[in-house]
Amino acid sequence: MKTVQPAGLVPGETLGVSHAVSHEASGLIFVSGQLDWDGDGNLRRDDLYGQAAGALDNVQAALKAAGAGLEDIVRLRAYLRDDASAGGEALARLAHERLRAPFPAATLIGNVSLIDPGALIEIEATALRRPS
Repeated sequence: MKTVQPAGLVPGETLGVSHAVSHEASGLIFVSGQLDWDGDGNLRRDDLYGQAAGALDNVQAALKAAGAGLEDIVRLRAYLRDDASAGGEALARLAHERLRAPFPAATLIGNVSLIDPGALIEIEATALRRPS
């Protein structure tokens, strides 16, 4: 197994996690939950769609560092600070803008306490790297 700590994201050591773990033999990549944080741990936006886009940018950075991309995602899980029904439209819009069919399996979980009190959403992913 290989850990992934992409440049530009909050150092995983600061948080006590790896941004992603790659299992080389299977091609599986597990991306830790990502917020819309810059490299210093500051939220960049204050709206749900903006934070979701920023969190997905960070997922993409972790995947890129592991040799994969958004097209390799097979599972997404999003955690919302507020009721899940509030996030469905924003996440569907983001999925149609940034992902392509066939879309990954996905789960949206609401009413969750996130690590940053200003965070509205956290997104984690599982990807399957395609053979070279």
